[in-house]
This record gives sequence, structure tokens and C-alpha cells, in this order.
Amino acid sequence: LLQNLLGVWPADGQITDALRERFHGYVIKALREASVHTTWVDPVETFETAVLDWVDVLFDGPVTSMITEFVAPLARGGVRVSLGRKLLQLTGPGIPDIYQGTEFFDDSLVDPDNRRFVDYTARQQTLDILSEGVDWQDLAAEAEAQAETTGDYPHLDLYGDRAKLHIVHEGLKVRAEHPEYFVGGEVQSVFAVGPEESHLIGLARGAAHTPGEAGIGVITLATRRPLDLERQGGWNGTTVTLPEGTWTDRLTGRSFEATVPLAEVLDLFPTALLVKDV
Repeated sequence: LLQNLLGVWPADGQITDALRERFHGYVIKALREASVHTTWVDPVETFETAVLDWVDVLFDGPVTSMITEFVAPLARGGVRVSLGRKLLQLTGPGIPDIYQGTEFFDDSLVDPDNRRFVDYTARQQTLDILSEGVDWQDLAAEAEAQAETTGDYPHLDLYGDRAKLHIVHEGLKVRAEHPEYFVGGEVQSVFAVGPEESHLIGLARGAAHTPGEAGIGVITLATRRPLDLERQGGWNGTTVTLPEGTWTDRLTGRSFEATVPLAEVLDLFPTALLVKDV
């Protein structure tokens, strides 16, 4: 219960009635389906009420501010990890599943919580903004000037939903444009070299009819343990070597060749979608 509570806890610590109601529903379902002290067939209301009272003390009690303080950095790290995981899902083997509403960040719990109303109007409006073109460099500079705390990617704290939809949009476009890499294509690992190499996950997709490095056409890079990387002072000269040719990051429009510092490739996002120019 605590793990899921931290997962839905708002970074600003504002506990709404809607959140309380949602989590109460989750707690009852979790307790009854565990079938230890209460069940659907034989519910024990005194036990369930006691657990809900305990949850309410966490929501509004002496430890509430401590939980908010603990969650704040987790929320930052969660956004950065989630963007990379989403891009890996979109470009990895198999057919990626995008559940309703998860084009934005979504903290839905088990059903029926994950069947709540989805604001598709907001998603369409954000997609329209992305279609017109977004200067992520300007957004990053603006957010950095306004940031109250230090850390990488402050613009993601302001535009997290926009960033996630951007990644979903570009990832699906690349799949549609290059089916040769995703339908029966090859999968290879990409490794970094340097003091922080363990913080990178790299995935390359290649055409089945051209095995080896020559057939690679799409490379995904994602950051592991981003908060730990921040504490280490960043990438510290760690590099990644790309196959021959020019590679354009579909998330930023920047192009790269040969061996490049990860601090440059992952300057605006903790993940990159590199497509080989033809």
C-alpha cells in the first residue's frame, strides 16, 4: 500500500478529495483480493475501516510533509526514467501498447481507476502545438532561468506531458516510416564508454535483409538512474559511438556522427531517438 501511495502522491503535496477517494477504492480492492483479513465474499468492515483510517493519517497527519519531501525527488526521477522507458517500449521488439490516456503521464491505479475519463481535447491541443514545432532549447533555457532548484532538465518539470506526447508521437512516426526495422528486423545493444557508462541503455534496430552494423537504421538511447547521474556530476565525458553515417535525433532535430559525448546527445532529453540519414 505504501509503495502505491508514494506512486500517486502529488509532488506539490496537495491532497485532493478526488485522490483520497481513488486511493480508498484501491485499498479496499487490494485488501479484499489479498483475501487475508477480508474478502469480497466475507468483508470485514472493521478491519477495512482501520486501514482506511491509517491511510487518512498519512494523507493528513504528522508525517504528511515528510512524505511530500521524500516524494519530490522521486517524481523528478520518475519523469526522466519514464520518458526513456516509453521510447524503449516504442522501438523495442514486439508491438507497443499505449493504454488510453497514457500519452500523458498518468498515475491510474487498478480498474476501475484506470477507466476514468480521458481529456482527449487536451491531448489534441498539445499534439497541435507539437505539430507546429517546439523549440525545446528555448523551453529548457526559460525553465532553467525560473528553476527554484538545481538539476538536469528543469523544463520537464513544467512540460512533462508535452515531452511524453512528443516521444510517443515521434516514436510511432518512425515505426510507420521504417517498418523494415521493426517488422522482423534485428535488435542489437548499444554501449557507452566512460566513467558513467552504466547509466546508459542503448538499443539499435536493423533491417533483417542487411545483418550487422551496416543494416542499423534506428538507435534509442535512454538514461538509467538519472538522479544518481546528477549526483555524479553528469556524464563526465562518457561517449557513445554511432555506426557510420549521419544520425538525426527525431526529438530535437540535432545531427550527430561517429563518437559523441552523451552530454551533447542527451542535452535536452534524457532519451534520444536517432535515425540514420539517407
